Amino acid sequence: MSFCYEELISRNWAFIPSDIQAKIRRHVILLAGCGLGCNIARDLAALGMENFILYDGDVVELSNLNRQVFKINQVGTNKALATAEIIREVNPQALVEAHPVFIQNLEIIEEQVRKVDFVVNTVDYHSPVFLPLTDFAQEKGKYVFFPTNFGWGAVVMVFSPTSISMAQYLDVSPEAVCDLSVFITRLAKDYLPPHLEGLYRAFLEEGKAGKWPNMPQIMPGAQLVSVLVSTLIVKLLAGLPVKTAPDFYVLDTWC
Repeated sequence: MSFCYEELISRNWAFIPSDIQAKIRRHVILLAGCGLGCNIARDLAALGMENFILYDGDVVELSNLNRQVFKINQVGTNKALATAEIIREVNPQALVEAHPVFIQNLEIIEEQVRKVDFVVNTVDYHSPVFLPLTDFAQEKGKYVFFPTNFGWGAVVMVFSPTSISMAQYLDVSPEAVCDLSVFITRLAKDYLPPHLEGLYRAFLEEGKAGKWPNMPQIMPGAQLVSVLVSTLIVKLLAGLPVKTAPDFYVLDTWC
């Protein structure tokens, strides 16, 4: 069948005015990591976004399919390339620049950051780029979304050009190399519902010590991440206020 952008977004009209829809279509987003990023990319494509830059050096594993919108025939495929396929399945006219590599240093994507409007930072916590990417994007006047999912819920922090940095939120040096426990311990001071207290203690005692077979994650939290990021991007394009770091957004279906 032939593709028609206007037909794709024809049901958006009551919720997204035409001028905001035009902004969604022309704005550019950088997804630094395409694990959670694949869900966000798919939902943004469905909203009508057409310009994507993707980075990820990892491959799709079967265990990813419990929470990420990859398909069984994509197992073994690079995640950036697989995400590009998912976007084009929604909108074959989308302009997608997929880089099947890990971001090892900031110089790799400095020019990319300059030409995009939004950045989603889901690189690994222990990556040397995790903190500098957010700092650099803020310095260049970009909004950076930091999403994470916890079981049945999701947390998204928005770093604006004028907000505090991730390093300031974590109270670490901008040159520090973090790990997951640093972020979870800091966030637990602000957000730790009762149903996560036991998991948090177990993570500090067993997960951090490498006794867990893997990090437990499920689809509801990953989908809520995408819901939050997609909604916040539309609100920003509509000129509406959003909470920025150190505040954050939470959606939790278990509470």
